Amino acid sequence: MDTTIVPSAPVGNEVRRCLISLLDQAIALLADEAQPSSTRIHEARKLCKRARGLLRLARPALGWIYQRENKAIRNAARLISEDRDRKVLVETCDALIKTGIDTGDQDSALSVLQFLQEDYESEVEDEDTVNAHMEDCRDKLRECRKRIEKLSFDKASEKALCDGIAHIYKQARQGLEIASHEPNSTNFHDWRKDVKYHRYHLEFLIQLWEPVLSSLRQEAKDLASKLGEEHDLAVLQSSLRSMRKDLDPKGVAALDQAAAQRREILKSESLEQGSKLLAAKPKAIKKQFAALFEAAD
Repeated sequence: MDTTIVPSAPVGNEVRRCLISLLDQAIALLADEAQPSSTRIHEARKLCKRARGLLRLARPALGWIYQRENKAIRNAARLISEDRDRKVLVETCDALIKTGIDTGDQDSALSVLQFLQEDYESEVEDEDTVNAHMEDCRDKLRECRKRIEKLSFDKASEKALCDGIAHIYKQARQGLEIASHEPNSTNFHDWRKDVKYHRYHLEFLIQLWEPVLSSLRQEAKDLASKLGEEHDLAVLQSSLRSMRKDLDPKGVAALDQAAAQRREILKSESLEQGSKLLAAKPKAIKKQFAALFEAAD
């Protein structure tokens, strides 16, 4: 289902249509028993993030609607988040062993991975509980959909969307500056959130100038991916330190060193890539999108 805004159609109607489409896809996916629950959860969470991204794009015109529905979708997604977060920890450790661990440290690192895998499996909820969480999430998303279907989005004008994309873009630039001066995991993670929302905004507005916006969207996606890997490695390091007494010290040390080295590479690449992607000033971005809307009328 298409969830990009058609420039020639009334903006408010398009925002509502895309929001409902994203929620419908998430609801249907969570109910699709033909797919593994892990896949359904992962994809549904991504759809919820995109829906929240669209709300942010239209936020200047939504007022209390934004506050309520953003919170509702966020809380619904949290009902299915815990198992996914633990699985990412195992996947991150596995990927690091395959790409960044010396041969002499492989066995010790693999013993750590085995511990994490067993810990994950021991904490994984049974299928009935997982299904119950997915049903709860579906119920919350259905409630949100019903509300959105009845709401007026008349104030979601072209100007409001230009204000919305410029606001998130400005926050992404500020995140870049903060991460440049204080390159810690918290600042990079906060920066990543705004980069992801900027990517979603480019996707929603891609019909305004597809050749150029498609390229920018891919650049933002690649940057968010690097920042996501950096965050996953930071979480892995923190988790290993908290579990240190239960793990092979040599394996922990090897993984910690490899994670630290990989994170430095990712930080350097991200800062360079971000400086290029976010080079223009927010006012210029706002003017560019206003001109694109005007050209599309």
